[in-house]
Amino acid sequence: MEDSRARAVEERWVSVLAHVWNTVQWRRIRGRRHLDVFEHRLEWAKHEPDVPSVLQRLADSLSVQGLQVPVEDVEFLRAHEELALDVLRRWTKLLALKASVKARELRGRGFTPQQPAPAEERAAAVEEKTQEEGRPEAEGEAGGGVESA
Repeated sequence: MEDSRARAVEERWVSVLAHVWNTVQWRRIRGRRHLDVFEHRLEWAKHEPDVPSVLQRLADSLSVQGLQVPVEDVEFLRAHEELALDVLRRWTKLLALKASVKARELRGRGFTPQQPAPAEERAAAVEEKTQEEGRPEAEGEAGGGVESA
């Protein structure tokens, strides 16, 4: 039973950390791998005495103004705080890696707070819009001409 609780706590940490990951404005962090930065900041935050303090320190260290995390997951972690902090302190790097993967999955489902769409997606959206309007792409992108009626 202890193992199943530890797994449930691990899943909740991964969910919360994935949401934190997606809230970070990564374009402002240059020259380093995102996973390395996240792991380092999580290593620093894991020494806090409780779950909310861990999240607050992590958010502060990543320059996140407001966390957008599932409240039910945070409440679950608080209800199992001793085990949650033990899991976090023992498996920090693994949780960071799993959170980065889950964050990618969440972004695929449309969860992208504070992050613009990648350039390819914006280009595809522009192309789709011009095709819907019935104009060739070249005319839609030129922008300088007058449309004929």
